[in-house]
Amino acid sequence: MPDLEFLPSWYSQLRRQERTLLGYVMLALAVVGYVSWCCNTTHVQVAAASEQASDIDSRLNAATRSALDPVKAATQVTQLLNAAQGLAAIRGSAPLSRDLATITEVIPAGVLLTDLTIEASSAAAGSTQPAADGLLVRLRGEAPRVADVANCQAALSRLRCVKDLRLSAARDLPGPGNVSREFEITFLLRQEGQSK
Repeated sequence: MPDLEFLPSWYSQLRRQERTLLGYVMLALAVVGYVSWCCNTTHVQVAAASEQASDIDSRLNAATRSALDPVKAATQVTQLLNAAQGLAAIRGSAPLSRDLATITEVIPAGVLLTDLTIEASSAAAGSTQPAADGLLVRLRGEAPRVADVANCQAALSRLRCVKDLRLSAARDLPGPGNVSREFEITFLLRQEGQSK
């Protein structure tokens, strides 16, 4: 264009610098936009992960409350006592239900009984002891900690009607957080009038 010949030399340099500056501004805006998009995406992902963690925590808490629910534990104890009373009525032995009631009373808080079986000690596989030694009791349960299993053993071992107590099985239950413990305790239950 012929009219550009009349413009001063610094004008073309100014136009070049303006175009360069405009390019830098556009590049900076693109970088800022990309960083903002990354931050927003990360924030959304963190919020989703936090929501999932809260959901898992609430489910875990609900499962823990259900596993160690006092109402559930009381119901199970009542069922065990009813079974013991029925067995005592069949055997015509009232002290048996009294002994089992004593056993369930000394179980520490937080320990949940899941099963209780009673049989003649001579019926146990490989047992060489006569049935006169008492009844073989298998007690299964769940405890929130290993120490609770030990406390349960100690409480049972202090009872006069309990003999030859041993922890026959124990394993950790799967799950996050504090690991619950499933256990089985066996012992002989002395009948009234037997020698100590």
